[in-house]
Amino acid sequence: MIPIAGAALALVSAFLFYLASPNRKIAMAHAKAALLKSVAWAGLGVSLVLLLLHYGPATAVFVAMTLAMLVLSIAPIAIAWWKGMPEDRT
Repeated sequence: MIPIAGAALALVSAFLFYLASPNRKIAMAHAKAALLKSVAWAGLGVSLVLLLLHYGPATAVFVAMTLAMLVLSIAPIAIAWWKGMPEDRT
């Protein structure tokens, strides 16, 4: 149960990093970017601690970074697809 919680927290933290990015497709106020980055770093740290309780150091870091890269690679494409293509393409 601990590695699942750590993995889920890594996924959520990576999505918060995406929301803090200025290049995101979801409209949000830019004033919240610093707060989102802080919460994402804290979440990724807690996630790493949870993964370290179950795995060794190298495996825990690998799992956390792989999950974060998975979200940061797929989220922009999925959100752009979900929002659809803009109507005005001139």
